[in-house]
Amino acid sequence: MTKEINETLIGFGEYACTKIYLENSVGVLIPLPNPADFKHDEETIKLGHDKFDGELTLNQIYKRYMPDNEHLGMLYVFTDHGLRGAIYRAGNYTPRSDWQKYAVTEGYA
Repeated sequence: MTKEINETLIGFGEYACTKIYLENSVGVLIPLPNPADFKHDEETIKLGHDKFDGELTLNQIYKRYMPDNEHLGMLYVFTDHGLRGAIYRAGNYTPRSDWQKYAVTEGYA
């Protein structure tokens, strides 16, 4: 089941509000830059980053934000698509790159 979650496509754009956070050692969520804001030149691609086309799998997100599988804390992805959404988390279990669906959201806030 974890491999299926790791391959979940996450959208960034007009119809999806997606935020990525790193939880530090004292439990504070630190917002991370949106992948759409990264440069996508040849140097970035050499570093192992895929070209960004508006969607990334959770596995690709982990690779972008946790270089060399370094454990910096737990990584969270919050997605919202109007009346539904989800929160995903990686870094809580071994292997740290495995994602879990942490919560499901629905309805108006």
